[in-house]
Amino acid sequence: MNAKHARTAGLIGALLVAAGCESQADYRLRVAEDLFDRKCAECHGGTDGEGPRFVEGFGAKAPDLRRLGFKYGTPLPKEKLAAFIDGRQEVAAHGSREMPVWGEELYANFPEQESVEDVRAGTISMLVDYLESIQVDLDEASEDSE
Repeated sequence: MNAKHARTAGLIGALLVAAGCESQADYRLRVAEDLFDRKCAECHGGTDGEGPRFVEGFGAKAPDLRRLGFKYGTPLPKEKLAAFIDGRQEVAAHGSREMPVWGEELYANFPEQESVEDVRAGTISMLVDYLESIQVDLDEASEDSE
């Protein structure tokens, strides 16, 4: 999504919120879900129970992001997850810290006046909130593994 599209989407979202059609929180989760589906689900699996896949070249299966709560507890540690996403915390499968697999795309479409902190506070924050919303509980996890 380029900057023009992002501003347009933001305006449309604001209008929908103002019209009472959708809360801002719901809008943010919907935008993040779309981003997750396009950029994360291919390796990490979707929310439909279609699990993570074996990632060629890395020799391992990508973690199921619906189960982060089992590793980190709930609520999820948002700043730690943001650091994984934006490259501040190295994740071998994401590539170098300067460019996680798709991390550069998060910054490429923003106007120059937008700082990395602005993007981190916006797009990445939405993704982290979305990850929080898709966590499975122990009962769901045992059903998925059967």
